[in-house]
Amino acid sequence: IIRYNKTDQMGQNKIIVFIKKFSLVALSVLATVGFSVPTAQAGTNTPDPLFDANRLTEDGQFSAKDAMTASDIQSFLNQTPFGNRSCLANYSEGGRSAAQVIYDYTRGTQDPPTVGSFSFNPRDISLHPGAILVTLQKEMGLISAPDQNCPSNRLQIAMGYGCPDGGGCDASYYGFANQILYGAWQLDRNFDCADGSDSACSPYFVGNTLTLSNSTDFYNVAPTQQVTIGNKATGGLYRYTPHAFNGNYNFWKYFRQWFPTYSARFVSQNGYPTLTLGQSYNFQLTLRNTGGTTWQRGVMNLGTDRGQDRTPGFIREGGSPSGWLKGNRVEMVEATVPPGSNGTFSFWYTVPDSMAPGV
Repeated sequence: IIRYNKTDQMGQNKIIVFIKKFSLVALSVLATVGFSVPTAQAGTNTPDPLFDANRLTEDGQFSAKDAMTASDIQSFLNQTPFGNRSCLANYSEGGRSAAQVIYDYTRGTQDPPTVGSFSFNPRDISLHPGAILVTLQKEMGLISAPDQNCPSNRLQIAMGYGCPDGGGCDASYYGFANQILYGAWQLDRNFDCADGSDSACSPYFVGNTLTLSNSTDFYNVAPTQQVTIGNKATGGLYRYTPHAFNGNYNFWKYFRQWFPTYSARFVSQNGYPTLTLGQSYNFQLTLRNTGGTTWQRGVMNLGTDRGQDRTPGFIREGGSPSGWLKGNRVEMVEATVPPGSNGTFSFWYTVPDSMAPGV
């Protein structure tokens, strides 16, 4: 079973892996990687085989409002993954740069909404700024737009907010800042209610299986497909854009490439032994790399999570090598594990003679 903690005190997401009686935590780090943007002709493209329509991103990353500062966002706009300077890099509205608007409205702000048909408290919003940057690209192409001045018709519906399928856009939500405010609120609201806590968000609840329509004009995919919502972030994204292709596939692709993270899913372990005093066992755990970054031995490790699993509990020996880097870290067997592949962690525990009898 895999569970994502939101963030630790340093703002880092951590992957918690529960294995029978042992709790292990995989270390997470941030990395800077190169970007590549695929090009192909319309109607002939094959989606990335790593795409999982049931789990578009991890909850902890989606809601990580502290992942980027306003300066980080500005740097991203100055030099985008497309190799250009975004037209938003020089854009400002109401005395705030586009980067500042995105920063303010993904972490909560004291500014009340000034337009629209309803009211809400924007200070409740907690969203990764990258989710906004990705949405600006998938909706209106404003990240890749190299224009010195952003086209006004794209700015006024920058997030596609208030523009339902098959209908015109609601002019009361026009304007870049308004689009960011209401788009961020909607994504955050969708995330919160995807746990089934509000019937208004039905049927985009975790565990529900939905049949969604696809656009087939770019990727070679079926016109409809079934999706089982794997977590709150996925439910929230489908409620915002109820299609796997192209909308949420593009969200997954850009978010994964531009803001890579370390994430994993449990695959298997070699056994669930009952050990006697003094007896040793070589545990072998297999995890799938579900993030966008290649794992490197010595960077991606397992670590003990709870005091009961640490010395002076079980002894970290019994075989050679023991698998332990130190008393609370286990080294990965493989030198590298690319996204979509499995990594192995092999380590020994010995039950000390002084331990009280028990399971």
